[in-house]
Amino acid sequence: MLVAGAVAVALGDVPAPYGRWLSDHPLAARAIFGIAMGTTAACIVYSPWGARSGAHLNPAVTLTYALLGKLPKVDAVAYAFAQFIGGAVGFFETLNPKP
Repeated sequence: MLVAGAVAVALGDVPAPYGRWLSDHPLAARAIFGIAMGTTAACIVYSPWGARSGAHLNPAVTLTYALLGKLPKVDAVAYAFAQFIGGAVGFFETLNPKP
């Protein structure tokens, strides 16, 4: 999340003439953002922390591990279910913020 925020802010505050070019080419800005997020995910997966935890960032990564045979299918379904439930709980928490 830190990298996503930093890249989004950096892309929104690029000095001229590059800032003008990026505002005229929104697809380029999206591509830069996508490359930054993909690089961040790869760094997490290949880091020692990612290797220790399995780097289950989201259900897509978990299900990919299952399709590659690196994770039993029963475990993959349990991980994906827990990830969806965690995301739903987080989403609904934002709807009713506590004072």
